[in-house]
Amino acid sequence: MRLHLRKPLQSLNKAYARQSVPQEQLDTFRSALTRLFSRVDEKESEEFQKNIVAGFLCETFYNNTFEVHTNDWIDLIIEARPVSPEIPDKLLPGSFPSSAIIETRKVFAAEMMTPLKNNVKALHDLILYYFELRERDPNQVVCQLIITDVYNWFIFDETDFRQFFYDNARLKRLFQLRQQQKKDDAIFYAETARILRDLDVDLPVTYLNLREFADALKLPIEEGNRALVPVVKVFSPEHLLKQPLPNGTDAVSQRFYNELLYIVGLHELPTNKKSRLIQRLPENERAEGSLLENSISQLLKQNALANAEGLNTYVATETDQLADIGLELCFTWLGRLLFIKLFDAQLVRYGLRDRSAHVLTAQRIQDFTALNALFFDVMGVPEEQRSADSINRFGRVPYLGCSLFDKTALERQTVTIGDLDNTLELPIAGQTVLYNTQAESEAAQRSTLHYLLDFLDAYDFSVDDPVVVQEDKPSITATALGAIFEKINCYLTNSVLIPDHLVAEIVRDTVRRAVISKFTTYPDLNSLRPDDSIKATSIEELSSYFSHFHEPQSLLRFNAVFNSLRIVDPAVGSGRFLVAVLHELIALKAELGILVDSDGQRIHQLCVSSVNSELVLTNEDGEPFEYIPEGGSLTKFSSVEMQRVQKTIIHEKRTLLENCLFGVDASSTAVNFCILMLWIELIKSVPVTEVMGKVDRRDIASLPCALNIKIGNALVSRFSLDFQADGLKSPIREKFMIDFNQYRMDVLALRQNPEKLDEEQIHARIQEFTEFLNQVALAGQKEVLEIRRLEARLAQAALPFDSISQDDRQQKLTSQLQQKKAAYINKQRIFQQAFEWRFAFPDVLDETGNYVGFDAVIGVPPFTRSEGFPGSRAYFQGAFPNTYVSKAELYVLFVELGLNLLKPGGQLTYGLPTKWTQVGYASKLRSWLQTGALEQKVAVSSLAITDEKTAQLSILSIRKEEE
Repeated sequence: MRLHLRKPLQSLNKAYARQSVPQEQLDTFRSALTRLFSRVDEKESEEFQKNIVAGFLCETFYNNTFEVHTNDWIDLIIEARPVSPEIPDKLLPGSFPSSAIIETRKVFAAEMMTPLKNNVKALHDLILYYFELRERDPNQVVCQLIITDVYNWFIFDETDFRQFFYDNARLKRLFQLRQQQKKDDAIFYAETARILRDLDVDLPVTYLNLREFADALKLPIEEGNRALVPVVKVFSPEHLLKQPLPNGTDAVSQRFYNELLYIVGLHELPTNKKSRLIQRLPENERAEGSLLENSISQLLKQNALANAEGLNTYVATETDQLADIGLELCFTWLGRLLFIKLFDAQLVRYGLRDRSAHVLTAQRIQDFTALNALFFDVMGVPEEQRSADSINRFGRVPYLGCSLFDKTALERQTVTIGDLDNTLELPIAGQTVLYNTQAESEAAQRSTLHYLLDFLDAYDFSVDDPVVVQEDKPSITATALGAIFEKINCYLTNSVLIPDHLVAEIVRDTVRRAVISKFTTYPDLNSLRPDDSIKATSIEELSSYFSHFHEPQSLLRFNAVFNSLRIVDPAVGSGRFLVAVLHELIALKAELGILVDSDGQRIHQLCVSSVNSELVLTNEDGEPFEYIPEGGSLTKFSSVEMQRVQKTIIHEKRTLLENCLFGVDASSTAVNFCILMLWIELIKSVPVTEVMGKVDRRDIASLPCALNIKIGNALVSRFSLDFQADGLKSPIREKFMIDFNQYRMDVLALRQNPEKLDEEQIHARIQEFTEFLNQVALAGQKEVLEIRRLEARLAQAALPFDSISQDDRQQKLTSQLQQKKAAYINKQRIFQQAFEWRFAFPDVLDETGNYVGFDAVIGVPPFTRSEGFPGSRAYFQGAFPNTYVSKAELYVLFVELGLNLLKPGGQLTYGLPTKWTQVGYASKLRSWLQTGALEQKVAVSSLAITDEKTAQLSILSIRKEEE
């Protein structure tokens, strides 16, 4: 038997390894470790040193809500239960839910385990303890098993201990004989030593020598903290007892979320279904200084609704339209502010901007007009094109080419943040981050802009790079912001908030199936090795196939095939599923061995995984990958290798976002959140030293000029997927073919080399084609032809004949025309947000322009009713003949839509309410799935969606039949 020694970071839960440690916790550990060293007396007995270990554990984490104690057959036990005087001295079956057991030895004892000497009595004792514990209480939860002599700590995960020892047939038989024959323990130890000598295994164990960390106590505080943090985490209940990860981040996020809603002018409203909704504050509680009320006031003052298009996509009344438009504007502005805060924090982290030089300060941003200038005259403009006034006011701000800082269509039609009233003030929230007591906040108010900026400045923003110690300010990470956006979007739309583990399950299964299908069906790929075609049925088999290739040309070709994946979420929401897909795709490339740099060289010594909605990069020792500026030496990656990894990750993210990920949603607020989250994903990986330097924008720091995220009702289209221009009349047909081909080339060219293109001209052509599609859709419609005939007759009737009867005829025709137009407009309301899948994404069309389809459709469709605009029933009956029934919920139609969008052999995976397997309105869907030649898997799971809302959810996974 050999020991496979793991360092502390290698043994930690990857999500926990990325979390920060509170300074107070680190200070406590430092103090306890110092006291431990001062108390050790190498001449004292084992019992004395056992007490030192117990004292050390109590001083660090296990003093109040846990207990460290001994009994007659185990040296020390850490129990996850409150301390109580009623706790018995001896272990009773089922007496504690979670524990770690410790075998102690005297310092430098001969029976103590060492990295080179493992078959010793200390291990034999621990094995016996474990067998006895399992015999007394098979249901007892043991998390870790530990051997220590105060200085050296060997920590075994219970899963490994059970596999290598408890499940060993020879050891189990030996223990049974001991119990039956009541033999002396010495015989058990001798036979155990013989069995262990025969074991040809590598036993994983976390090893640390506390004396190696004594020097860390003497180092400068930042360097010392970095060395101590992994040790602190190894000794924490989150690791030793596998307790839930710290929820301090959740508490901070909730506080941030509550005050953010208050500043906007919103509140959460519980409903009778145990869920919650975000709504505008009641009239008697509204503050005119809130962002929403200020926005509504400016919309009214400028009569902005007269210029807004598509008002009937909002709610019916003017009051509600004002609120909805104002809310969309507010979240657009807040998204930009949060993006700036995150990127600014990254610059500060890498020493490229001083903390006092933040862009978003009251000194720089004195009014809303200045904030508007920051958005559109600075962040949205290359540095060389900025005015001298902008440079003097805001200093050097990197240009990322970020589409977030382009004016939205709604801003162009209504108001921008620069139009808001600067004189309005807002009372400080009662539970504010700005003051220590509620009395202070109740007595204060300030201008809304300065309140907002001070509120944001009160938090330490992070882009989720590994951090060592929490700052004095509460920390808000990009991941936390993503969760907040998801929560806001779900509450605004009354949709379901899906837990992380279900998102991960859906994404992992779908992506892996899609990748296997892509490589096993891709034409001409086998020409690389004609004698060894790809017949993989699993990722492991596919990885084994790729391992035979080392030539850069082959690896780059495999990447090109991988990058031809097309995955869409037709109800994208805040983009949570697409972010998870992005992480899974990169992690899967690494697992397959095809994560390569631009030269086709594999990335080595990098472990990549997707954990808790995060892309986790570590080296072989488990140390988080971190981009360090030139001259830094805080990780084991060389500066050259770090640059190569950094360039590769940003290139992969950009490539996958531009080519592989697609999303659609009817909510413009949701789409804005989605775009924001994808941009945040990109700035996490941007090598900021290069951003600040003079480099070609597309070389390293460039981010996508356009993401494949669009606003529209995914269920409604004017054109079918198999639409052909051959049926159009000439000359519309000829114009359509010319314009369509130009449109396809323009969309695809924007991703290749936008610097060499006239983007303004291309976007104008794309808009012209979109408007032309509307004309094509109207051509040939009976109602349109009737309206045009009536218009012609009315024009003729208007000629002066001086006839009273002619006037009557004109009035009659006018009345008929008005009725026809009103009926037509009412019928067309369902198409107000029509989304044309046939043309929207040229990536899923073939070279002749025919629809091919997506490799995968993924997500959680809406659980709301299908009734909507007048005429929706007739439309849905025609568009979804296999699934639509009256009063069906929309997710039923999304299943049929998803299968229509797939290419043959494509994969659909949805999270659905489990009731679809039982309710009457889904009977048509069930029958259709049963009669179709479809491979399907339905996994049912009962789980809590949020603290306030529970539901039965299922995962529906379907592979579309081949042609």
